[in-house]
Amino acid sequence: QMRRGLSVVVRKGWRGKRCCSTGGSGEGIISGRNVRVLKIGNPKLRKISGRVPGDKITDSETTEVINDLLSTFVENTAGMAAPQIGVNSRIFVAKIEELTQEPIIVINPEVYIEPNSKKTLTMYESCFSIPGLIGRIKRYPELRMKFTDELGKEKTLIAKGYYAGVLQHEHDHLMGKLFIDTITNPQADLYHETEIQDNDAILEEIGLAIRMAEIYYV
Repeated sequence: QMRRGLSVVVRKGWRGKRCCSTGGSGEGIISGRNVRVLKIGNPKLRKISGRVPGDKITDSETTEVINDLLSTFVENTAGMAAPQIGVNSRIFVAKIEELTQEPIIVINPEVYIEPNSKKTLTMYESCFSIPGLIGRIKRYPELRMKFTDELGKEKTLIAKGYYAGVLQHEHDHLMGKLFIDTITNPQADLYHETEIQDNDAILEEIGLAIRMAEIYYV
């Protein structure tokens, strides 16, 4: 469903899903809590996040972090990582409609890329920690990810194309990285979001990542 929906978006004019998005003010509300998404320049976005201890994965503190992350989701959100709400724990959530209608909860992820892989995929990524900008990013087109879900169950999945890019983006947040860190030529590869919508060459590159999109558990 996500792949079909995004393909329609590309044909009509891009309004892409953000790899980490809150919309509007950068705040969400759940159970009376205000959740503010941190913006570039906040040092917590640059810290390497620590693993969640096994006996803490299902406790109330971790559940609260997950709920706060989910509260930031709006229609065009693809994912959100804990450092973006000021929590340096290895947790992120991602909207993968091909697996489930609800965002998947990823705790303590381990990402594996084929050794010596030289294949790359062009992604156009945005992030509400970096408002208004979109970067042309080279990502690995396929990955394997092991993680624990919110119930403490260990899982492994294979992701390709667009989904692989989303998971790499969110995992980077856990390593203290932002998408702009991978851009070597900002003048050529960094755009204001309004520059993307009517550029046919860019829309074709976006469409390729979407057509390659595949994800499944193993």
